[in-house]
Amino acid sequence: MISDLSDVRLDQPTAELASVLRTGLLYQGASPDLIRRADAHGVLPLLAWRCRTASAQLPRDLEPQLTATIAHAVAWEVWKAAELVTLLQAVRAAGVETMVIKGAALARQVYREPWLRPHGDVDLLVRHASLPRITDTLLTLGYVQDTTIDGTHVMQQAHFGRTDAQGVRHAVDVHWRIANPHAFAHALDFEELRADATRIVSLGGVLAPCVMHALLLALVHRAAHHYDNHRLIWLFDIHLLAEQLDAHDWERLVALCLERKLAAVALRGLELTEEAFGASWLRHVPERLAAVAQGNVSAAFLDGIHRQVDVLASDLRALPDTRSRVTLLRQHLFPSQTYMMARYQTSSRWALPWLYTRRIITGAPRWLRKFAISDL
Repeated sequence: MISDLSDVRLDQPTAELASVLRTGLLYQGASPDLIRRADAHGVLPLLAWRCRTASAQLPRDLEPQLTATIAHAVAWEVWKAAELVTLLQAVRAAGVETMVIKGAALARQVYREPWLRPHGDVDLLVRHASLPRITDTLLTLGYVQDTTIDGTHVMQQAHFGRTDAQGVRHAVDVHWRIANPHAFAHALDFEELRADATRIVSLGGVLAPCVMHALLLALVHRAAHHYDNHRLIWLFDIHLLAEQLDAHDWERLVALCLERKLAAVALRGLELTEEAFGASWLRHVPERLAAVAQGNVSAAFLDGIHRQVDVLASDLRALPDTRSRVTLLRQHLFPSQTYMMARYQTSSRWALPWLYTRRIITGAPRWLRKFAISDL
C-alpha cells in the first residue's frame, strides 16, 4: 500500500460520520457536531436520507432538522435543475457539444435521487475551440465571467456566475482540460471521454463520462484540485462509481492509471474509500496500483504539495521542454494586460509596470503559505 507516502487513515470524527452513512443508525445523544460535520463534508442530505430510511428511531432532538434538510435539498435541486436544463438547451442551440462532469453528472448517474448529491457549481467540459461560443452563450443568459488569470499554461477553465431574480446564485465552470495541474491536465481529453460517453436523459440527453472514466475523474479530482482532502462526499462518489464497474472496466481503469502515471492518486482514493465505506473491487486492483505508486509522478499531490510554489514545481517537472517551462513562468509572473486591467480596475496602460511589480511583491507570501489540507 502507500502508507510510506502519507497517512491514509481518516480521523475519528470523519470515520464516525462514515459509519453513520453506512448504517443509517443515529443513536440517541448523537452530537449536534455530527450534523455540522456532515454539512461540511457535503453529505448532510445523504445522512438525513440514510437515517430516515433506516429501521431505527431517530433521536428526538435531531429528527426535525433531518426532515427539514431533506425538504430543503429537494426544493434546491428542483430549482437548480431547471436553470441547468435552460443553460444546456442554449448551449446546444449554439452548436456547442459539451459534457457535464463531476457533481452535476454524478448526482444523476449513480445516486438514487439527484438531491442526495449537493454540488455548488456545474462543471462543463468542452473542446477548447468551442470556448468563444459557449462564453457568448453564457453571457447572453446573464452570466458574468469571473476575472481569473489567463494563459494557456496556467489556467484550463473559466468561471461564470449569475444571480437570478430570487437571489439564488448559479455558478458554472467551463473546462477544456480535466484539471489545472499539468501532472493531470492531459490524462484524459474531450475526445477520449466522448468516445465512451453516456447521456443523461433528465438533462435533455447531454453527454457525461461513462462510469469508468467518471471514476478515474473522481480519483484525480480530490488530489489534483484538493490535495488529498478526505471530504466524504468525494469518497462516496468513488464508492458508488466503483460498485458499477465490472471486471473489464477495472482492467481498463488500472491500465489507464499505469499508462497515465495516475496509480498513486487512484490507490489513495480507493484505500480511503475502502476505509470509509468498504471495498467493491478485487484485491489485485490496489495491488497492481501499489506496485508502481511509489515512483509515480502523481504521488507528489498526496504528500509533497503543501504550498502554491509546490504546485508550480510540479508543473515545471511535468512540462515537456524548456520553452514550455519558460512560458509557464512568464504567464504566472506577467499575465495578459487585459487580465491586469480588469483585475485592478484600471484603464491606464501607464499603470501596468507598477501593477505587475505590486502583484509580484504582494503575491509572493501567498505562494509560500501552506494550504489548509486536513479532514474537515
